Amino acid sequence: MIVVAVYSGNLTAFLSIPIISKPPSTIRQLVTRDWTIRLDKAYGTHDLVKETKTEDYQTLYKRAKERGSIFENFGATVESKTDINELKKDIALVMGETGAFYTLNKNARPDGGCTLAYSQEAMGKEYAALALPKQSLLKPVFDKKLRWMRQMGVLHKYYDDSFGVKCHQSNLMSSEPSAMTLSQLLGVFYVWAGGVGIACLVFLGEVFAGTVKGKN
Repeated sequence: MIVVAVYSGNLTAFLSIPIISKPPSTIRQLVTRDWTIRLDKAYGTHDLVKETKTEDYQTLYKRAKERGSIFENFGATVESKTDINELKKDIALVMGETGAFYTLNKNARPDGGCTLAYSQEAMGKEYAALALPKQSLLKPVFDKKLRWMRQMGVLHKYYDDSFGVKCHQSNLMSSEPSAMTLSQLLGVFYVWAGGVGIACLVFLGEVFAGTVKGKN
């Protein structure tokens, strides 16, 4: 009886522990853990993943295409493109660093915690800039517009919203607990039944041994 009680208690305690895993943080982990990526054809990240011929990139692109997570030129005009309510836990957004920080901060919880995690591994590092000759007639136009943006606080808001992580990531070390499937429970039941059976055999052996000893 003691063996049965201890075994059943330990098994119950084990089943009470939620199955939690950290979100993938590398491209390789996205592939091996069967995650997919969400791509928008309006951005260069779509072409970057599509045209990169390494096995992991091609696997992710093929998987995204098969699962319907490649979208046709939504661009910045569709606000719902970064709505986390439309995302499943096994989908990763692919975007530039500025967009990633903005999305991360925008979808923070009311208590200031992060609801999203971002990968430290970049898919590609590209720098964009607009170069004008010193004597270009367009330079004064751009300078004037930049001064206006600084005075009106546009640049400050842009940097404040789109650079750096503002939410707290300490509470986002793990993903949501995964529900156990029926097949997993069936296997556990077999283990439990086997353990109880062994415990019963031990108990019957002790009873038999005690009976034989009493007769002698």
